[in-house]
Amino acid sequence: MVEAYSNIGNCYALLGKSGNRDEYYGKALEFYNYALFLDPNDAKSIANRSSLYVDMKQYGKALDDLNSENIATKSRCSM
Repeated sequence: MVEAYSNIGNCYALLGKSGNRDEYYGKALEFYNYALFLDPNDAKSIANRSSLYVDMKQYGKALDDLNSENIATKSRCSM
């Protein structure tokens, strides 16, 4: 069951990335938030949402994401 949520979360993360690219920031934020609801430890979604916040000029929220415990200590993102 966890794998299914992870795959669904990945779909929402991709939708968020697409929305950010096309400057649909509100929708992109909804998609990233839902992806992170499904998998709060998804470092890629956290980093991408942080980038979205920068694009939205919400720098404090961007820093909060990057300083979050989930990205700092539980990252499963491969570089």
